[in-house]
Amino acid sequence: MYVYSGGRNVSMDGIFLLPSSPLTFQGPDIIYRELPEVPVDLRYFRAVLRTPDTSPLTSTLFEGFTISTSAPSQSSPPEGYTYSAELMWTGPAPPPGTEGISIPPMPPPLIRKIRVAGDEPAPPVNLTIEGEWGGGKVAYSRLGDFTLSWEERWFEPEGASSPIAAVKVRAAGTSYTQELCPGEAGGLSAIFYNSSDFSGEFIYLKEVTLPARWGVLGPDPGIIDPVEFSGIFYGSLFADETGTYTVGLSSDTLAILDLDGKTLVVSEGGAKRTTMISLSRGSHPVRIWYLHRIGGECFVDLYFYPSYRPEEPARPEVQMHPPVEAELELDPGVWDVTVWGVDLLGVEGTSSGVTAVVDRTPPSIARLPGPSWYSSRPLTLQFEVRDEGAGVDPSSLQWSMSLNGVDWGEYSREGLVAEEVDGGGKRYLVNLTLSLPDGENNYVRLRVKDRVGNGYTHTGPLQVKVDTIPPRVEITSPPSGEVVRGSSVTLTVELRDTLSGLDPAKVEVYVEGEGWKGIGTDFSPGERETELRIVLTLKDGNNTFRVAVSDMAGNRAESQPLVVVRAWEPVNHPPVAVIDSPANGSRHQQGYTILFDGRSSYDDGVGPYGSLHFLWMSNISGVIGEGPVIERSLPAGVHLITLYVDDGEYNSSAHVVIEVVAPKAPPYTPSGGGGEGGFSDLEVGLLVLLGVVILILAVWFYVKYQTTPAEQAVIPIGPEEE
Repeated sequence: MYVYSGGRNVSMDGIFLLPSSPLTFQGPDIIYRELPEVPVDLRYFRAVLRTPDTSPLTSTLFEGFTISTSAPSQSSPPEGYTYSAELMWTGPAPPPGTEGISIPPMPPPLIRKIRVAGDEPAPPVNLTIEGEWGGGKVAYSRLGDFTLSWEERWFEPEGASSPIAAVKVRAAGTSYTQELCPGEAGGLSAIFYNSSDFSGEFIYLKEVTLPARWGVLGPDPGIIDPVEFSGIFYGSLFADETGTYTVGLSSDTLAILDLDGKTLVVSEGGAKRTTMISLSRGSHPVRIWYLHRIGGECFVDLYFYPSYRPEEPARPEVQMHPPVEAELELDPGVWDVTVWGVDLLGVEGTSSGVTAVVDRTPPSIARLPGPSWYSSRPLTLQFEVRDEGAGVDPSSLQWSMSLNGVDWGEYSREGLVAEEVDGGGKRYLVNLTLSLPDGENNYVRLRVKDRVGNGYTHTGPLQVKVDTIPPRVEITSPPSGEVVRGSSVTLTVELRDTLSGLDPAKVEVYVEGEGWKGIGTDFSPGERETELRIVLTLKDGNNTFRVAVSDMAGNRAESQPLVVVRAWEPVNHPPVAVIDSPANGSRHQQGYTILFDGRSSYDDGVGPYGSLHFLWMSNISGVIGEGPVIERSLPAGVHLITLYVDDGEYNSSAHVVIEVVAPKAPPYTPSGGGGEGGFSDLEVGLLVLLGVVILILAVWFYVKYQTTPAEQAVIPIGPEEE
C-alpha cells in the first residue's frame, strides 16, 4: 500500500490565446509524490466535452452518472436532446495487422446521454454531468438558455476503494466545470470492448483497474462473461534506477505490449515472452492490447524487473493520471478559466487561473494622414493598427515595397517601430521609416496578425510620392545692371518643376531693404512650367531683387540676385528761341550775305544750344538753313524770318522782319510819260502780304514734312551783287 502526501496545485498562470472555438488549453503534468517521491506519469488522456450531440453512443460501462440542471423558460428542446461527455485516448498505438486485428489509435469516447423532458420554467441553466469511472470523475457544466428537467442515477462501482486524484477546470463566465481522473491508483487502467477489434460497445466491469500482484497483473475471470472481447491496459512502469530491464507478457491469447511508444512483446497465448530494454530512472508509459477468445482461461500477466535480478518481481508504477486538456465551446470574448487540483486524499488545492480570449476577427490597419508629396529621404509613414479582441501582435508587423504597384519585394520588419497606445495591446501607432526614389511610382503595403493568429490583414498598395528636387526659378529680363529712367521696372520670371509641380501660394519677391514678401499669382497648383511678370517700384540708385518659389512638396528655390539702376531724370521744359541777328526791321542789300545768329536760345540749363535743333526759314525763300549760326543771302523783298528751336520733346520759335533791297538802277524815263520810278505804298503792302502767306505755307510744310539735315536740299546762294 502506498501513502500519498497530498496534491500540488496545477500551475496555469499566463494567458492562452486561441483563434477560434473550441478553445483547447493544455495543463502541465500534475505531479503527485509517493513516499519516497515517486512521480506520476500524466500523458495519455484527453477529456473532450461536447454539446449538443444528437447521435450519442451508448454504453453499459461506467454507470453512476449524476445529472442535475436548472433552466430558464425561453424554450423547450425536443425529446431526446442530448449532451455528451467524451473521454478519449491520445497515446500512440502499435501498428495494425497483428492476426488481422486492426488496433485503433484511440478507443471510442465514453458517452452518457442526458435525457430532456418537461417544459417547466427554471432559472438559467446550470447543467452538470458527473460520472464515476473506476472511482474517477468526469464532470461538465455550463450555462444555457433552454428549459430542462432531470433524472438522477447513481451506481456505486465495486472495487472503487482508493482515493482518486482529480483535476477541475472551469470557465467562469459559463459555469463550465470539467473534472477528470480516469484511473485508480494501484493498477493499470483498462477499457474493454464487446468485440475482437477494439471498437464498438463497451463491456461493464466491476473492476476496471488491475491491482499490482508482485509485478503480475490479471483480470478476475470470474467477472468476465464467456464471450469474445478485447481490451487495452494503460499506465506507467517505474524504473528505480537507470539500467537494463526485462519486460514480458504471458496470456491465454493474443497480447501486445508497448513501452515508451515502442512495441516490444507480442504473446500468442500460453508461452511467456520476454525482452530486455535499457531504461532511465523514472516513469515509462506502457500499453497492453489484449484479445480474449471465446472460452478458456482469461488472463494476461505483465513481467517487469531489472535484468540483473532474474525473476525477481519489480514494482509497477501503475497510476494513471493524464495531462489535463479540455475543449470549451466559447463564444468570442474574454473568459476567465480556473484550474485547481484534488489530491488522492480528496484535498482540493488552491485554484489558479488563466484568461482565455476567443477572437475570430482580424486586426485593422489605417494609414494616418500625411503630405501628398514627401520631400525628404528617408521618410516616415504612420499607421494605426487596432484589434479589439485578443489584441495586436506587433511582432507580426511586416511591410514590402513595389516600384510599379505590381512586382513586390520580400516582406521585412526593418524600419518598423510599433508603439502601444492604450496599454492593453488593442491599439498601436506604427512608424515605418524607409528610403524611396523620387517620383510617383512608389508603393508600400503592410500586414499584421492579432495575438491569436487572425490575419494577415493587408493594407493593399499605398502610393507614396517623393520629390526631393527643388524647382527652377530664373529672372529672364531685364538683365542685371540695367539702367532705367523711370519709377518702376517689370521683371519677367520663368518657373519650372518636373515632379510635384509649382505651388502658386509660395511665390515670393525679395526687395532690398524690405525683405521677402508674397505676391499673388494666377496659375494652378501643380503646374510644371509658367512665366510671371512682376512690376516693382524703384528707388533712386541701385535696386536689388530676388524671386523665390516652392513646389508642392515644399522644396524651395531662389533666383540669382538682379540689380536695376534708376538714373536721375530732370523735368523737361520747352526751349526758348532768341534771334540775335538780323535785327528786326533791318534793311539789307541784295547780293550780300546776312548773319543769322540764334545762340542766345536756351533750354533748362542744358546749354545755350548744344542739345537743341535750329531751323531758319523765310516767308519768301522757305528753309534757308539749320544751326544756331548761318550766313545766307536773300532775294530782294520783305522777309519774315522765323527761327525754330526743338529739344526733341518741345519746340519754340522767334520772328523778325527784314527788308532786302535791290541795287539802285540808272534813271529811267518811261516812254510816253514822265513820272518818278519805284513802288507805291499799295504795291509794298501787297508784297508783304504775299510774303506772309508764303511763310505760313512754308512753316506748315516744314512741320508736316520735316527732314533731317542730310535730307535737306541745298539752297543755292547767288553771287554777291554790287
